[in-house]
Amino acid sequence: MPQLRLYKLVFKAKQHEYGDVFTFIFDLPKPIRFQAGQYAHLMLSRIPGGNRWRELSFASAPDEDEMWFSVHVRDESPFKQKLSKLQQGDLAWVFGVEGNFTVPSQTNKPLVMLTGGIGITPVRSMVRSIERQHKEADITVVHVSHDDYLYKEEFLKLSHAQYRVKRGELDEILIKIGKEKPTALYYVAGSEGFVTDMKNKLKNSGVRKDDIKIDTFKGYKSKN
Repeated sequence: MPQLRLYKLVFKAKQHEYGDVFTFIFDLPKPIRFQAGQYAHLMLSRIPGGNRWRELSFASAPDEDEMWFSVHVRDESPFKQKLSKLQQGDLAWVFGVEGNFTVPSQTNKPLVMLTGGIGITPVRSMVRSIERQHKEADITVVHVSHDDYLYKEEFLKLSHAQYRVKRGELDEILIKIGKEKPTALYYVAGSEGFVTDMKNKLKNSGVRKDDIKIDTFKGYKSKN
């Protein structure tokens, strides 16, 4: 059952990542309870002819003073156009925190984060949370994209194994990881097509269903 409490956010800044991808940064007047990897409903003030809210994955860790959301900003979305025009100090709200795309508190298994495009968003939340809590974890990040790679410079500063590949290079990488980490838990996030394809690929390679967690970005169409 999602949390229905409404949390206030204060818009702080927007940063351009690449193409039509932007990160929106908010200050938190009060802490918001969520687990790394979850998503929530971000609500803006009235939007003529459009919904006021969208489901977005948290890109920030739960114990941070800022809240990050990274999205494609496209002309056909009144919500994202409104989001793009926020001014410093404008208010937004978060409600309905939910999702099971989370890392177990204790695990001896390696974690493989298999993401397509902006599917890297919840992985940033999880990796930052693990780093900030100084937890030991065997993490491998595989980021598939036909454009640039979101959070690339930030992730390059970390010691975790990382692969940034195009779709055609992926099979070879997954075979390599499967041999090196046969007991790994796989976290798959991205567009519906990407998630379905990766889930089938992993199952066909012998990964158990219980060792695959998925996070589908509904409505997000990607070439990844």
